[in-house]
Amino acid sequence: MAMNETTVGVVSLETSDSLETSETGETSGNDYYDIEDRVKLILAKPEYIVALIIGTIALVANFLALLVVTKTVRRTQRQAAHYAFIMSLTSSDMLFSFTLMLFIINRVFNPLYSIGHGPYWPRVYSRCCSVIFKSLNVTALNAELLSLIGMAIDHFLAITRPLHHTTILNKRRCILLIIFFWILAFICGFSNFISVLHMFKAWNKVKEHLNICEFVHMTPYQEEYTTFITVGLCLVIMLFSYLR
Repeated sequence: MAMNETTVGVVSLETSDSLETSETGETSGNDYYDIEDRVKLILAKPEYIVALIIGTIALVANFLALLVVTKTVRRTQRQAAHYAFIMSLTSSDMLFSFTLMLFIINRVFNPLYSIGHGPYWPRVYSRCCSVIFKSLNVTALNAELLSLIGMAIDHFLAITRPLHHTTILNKRRCILLIIFFWILAFICGFSNFISVLHMFKAWNKVKEHLNICEFVHMTPYQEEYTTFITVGLCLVIMLFSYLR
C-alpha cells in the first residue's frame, strides 16, 4: 500500500490508496451506511449505554426543574437574579445532556470517515457533526461553570450588601450578565474554529485533501483547554465569595 505523508505547520496529513476501519469508529466508504453493524458496535460498549441513560434522566430532570423555576418566577419578583442564574444553570445542563446524547447517536447513524478519505461531502457532514457536537458540549460545560460564578456573585452581594442587593444586581444587569456568560461560553466552545483563523497558509496547502472540520480536528489545540481556565476562575471566585 503506497502512503505519502505531508506535514504543514502543525498539521500532518497521511494519504493512502485504501481505506481502513479504526477502533475509534472511523470507517471506509463501503460500510458507511451499514447502520445495523454500527448499532451493534457502538451499543456493545457499556459506557455508551450508561451515558445515554444518564443523559436522558438528566435532560428530563433539568427540564422539569426549569418548568418549576419558571412558574416560581412568574409568581414572585423576589430573588429574581437568583432564579435567573438557576434557569441559566438548568439550561446549560440540558444542553450538556442533549449534546452528549447527540454525539453518541451521531456515532451510530453517521460514522466518521478516515481523515482525508472517502467522498468529499459525506466526509464534511460526518466530521463537522462530530466536531460541532463536541464544541456545543464544551459550550454547555463552560456555561454551567459561568452560571455558578453568577450565583456566587449573587449570594455574595445578598450577604454583604443586603439593602442594596436588588439595586446592584437588578433584573436588567442580571440578564446582561447571563447573556455575556453565554456568549463567552460559545466563544470558548468554538475556540477550536477560532484558533485556525491564523493558519490560512497551512489550510491552503491541504484543502485539496482535508475539509475545514478535518483540519480543525487535526490541529493540536483542543477547546477543552478553555474549560480548565473556567474551572480555575470558578474555584477562585467561589472560594472568595463563600469564605469571606
